[in-house]
Amino acid sequence: MKRWARPGETVEAESFMMTFGGKGANQAITAGYLNSSGGTTHMLGQVGQDRDGIMMLDVMGQYTRTEGIIKIEDAPTGMAYIMLNEEDRENEIIIVGGANMKYPAANVYFLPVSWVTAIKDAHVVLLQREVPEWVNIAVAACARKAGAMTMLDMGGQDDPLSKELIALCDIISPNEVS
Repeated sequence: MKRWARPGETVEAESFMMTFGGKGANQAITAGYLNSSGGTTHMLGQVGQDRDGIMMLDVMGQYTRTEGIIKIEDAPTGMAYIMLNEEDRENEIIIVGGANMKYPAANVYFLPVSWVTAIKDAHVVLLQREVPEWVNIAVAACARKAGAMTMLDMGGQDDPLSKELIALCDIISPNEVS
């Protein structure tokens, strides 16, 4: 679109594109591509049992190990809506967490066995804030215990980070707007 819409206004866009990705998926695919000389990249998370989840697993499976991706029935696969302003090349992103935000509260600090196995074998664990914070804390604590470096990409939620998560991260990458 040539400019941002004002509240209540409609503006015309010149094109529309639908691609697969998401912050975690894009990072895992890139790491998997770069690791093609011998390393292994695991993607951990959740997708819905919908068309988007099935296609996401297919694409992800070309570059990463996906057995740590849990398929859940009661939520769609997460989506991001990205709007690009052609005039100033800035973007606005709206995320709908979907399945990746639907971890059962009863399982706080419980991680699936496939996740623990992947984390124990990792040298680096990359977290992002498009999952509940308790999931990141549990993963980071497991990584710390396993001796893996933990990096946190701040993109996703706007909520302040807990002191507990900060203490478990070795590197924190700020969002462009925080």
